[in-house]
Amino acid sequence: PFTRRAIEANPSLRVIARVGVGTDSIDHAAARENKVAISITPGLNAETVADQTLAMILALLRKIVPQDLSVKAGRWERVGALTPSELPGKTVGLIGAGTIGKAVLHRLAGFGANAMYFDQLAVDIANASPAASLEELLKRSDIISLHAPLTPDTREMINARSISLMKKGALFINTARGGLMNQKDVFAALRSGQLGGAALDVFAEEPPGAEILADIPNLLCSAHLGGLSHESIRRMTISATESVLAVLGGQRPPTVINPEVFGV
Repeated sequence: PFTRRAIEANPSLRVIARVGVGTDSIDHAAARENKVAISITPGLNAETVADQTLAMILALLRKIVPQDLSVKAGRWERVGALTPSELPGKTVGLIGAGTIGKAVLHRLAGFGANAMYFDQLAVDIANASPAASLEELLKRSDIISLHAPLTPDTREMINARSISLMKKGALFINTARGGLMNQKDVFAALRSGQLGGAALDVFAEEPPGAEILADIPNLLCSAHLGGLSHESIRRMTISATESVLAVLGGQRPPTVINPEVFGV
């Protein structure tokens, strides 16, 4: 994390270039006061995160992981608890319909799912209908997927109350930020059966530790790699490097999110 202490301990620091778009690990006030530019790589891993989201949705519905473990253990469980479900006809609700959310909606269109979204800034998205409120989306969706930024207003927006509004047995996907959910409440809902399954690429603390994840049913995990692929890493690294060189060369690249440090 780029805390105030870390920033002020490096008086020659001029730019922090994130290989990604999340900046919650940076003290923005300290960066502004010390005239440190913050650069991100917007849009360069949106398709990658969308792939991860769809993979997680399908893995939960088709019970890929428990089927894999069952077959490897010598069992052949085609019906019963391990009988899978399907995506066509399901209502998938996205909380956030920015660049990543739109990429997810584009993919969902090919599966015959009923897509909806809640995003007060998004309008007229093809192949999806807007929800009038977050509550409406939570109540109507069979699958809920997070694609919102982490802000004071969105922190722990998925909690015991919001989960209680979801359909019993709904699936929950988080490839955005761990701070968007109350992790304990999500795990409690998985244990009680209120949530039928969850797929998490992000956690309250990373890595979460094996003991935190022990004995939680219907939980699929990955190591915050939703935005990572060989291709996206190359794109983002090139962009971040170009941004650093631009700042050090006295320029203001469009990837900088705090242009005020340039005195304009």
